[in-house]
Amino acid sequence: ASLKLKEGPNDVTFSITTQYQGTCRCEGTIYLWNWDDKVIISDIDGTITKSDVFGQILPQLGKDWTHQGIAKLYHSVAENGYKFLYCSARAIGMADMTRGYLQWVNDGGTILPRGPLMLSPSSLFSAFHRYCKVC
Repeated sequence: ASLKLKEGPNDVTFSITTQYQGTCRCEGTIYLWNWDDKVIISDIDGTITKSDVFGQILPQLGKDWTHQGIAKLYHSVAENGYKFLYCSARAIGMADMTRGYLQWVNDGGTILPRGPLMLSPSSLFSAFHRYCKVC
């Protein structure tokens, strides 16, 4: 209540000032949902993308590796009152790239519903090693 959050996404900025490093800022989004909201937990790689590894690499090279119709499907589900939580085994260091990808997915003008993103706290190397074991 003291944060005065509204229902849904709330953009926030955290900052800390130290004597030696000055002020550092971290931007993020806090989602406020009701306890009885219906939530869909969706994997990204192999669910939204056509495969795990190529789903991470090819969009960075400008190639669309998204399942056809996924944005329209998710949009329809969201219109029925469901919230989306996106999960991936991608490393936390890939957060900006992954958020950018989710915002980039566009199916004839229909985009994916907004939702929190949960990533692995491991390093980029560990995440790729995990993926390569599966391949």
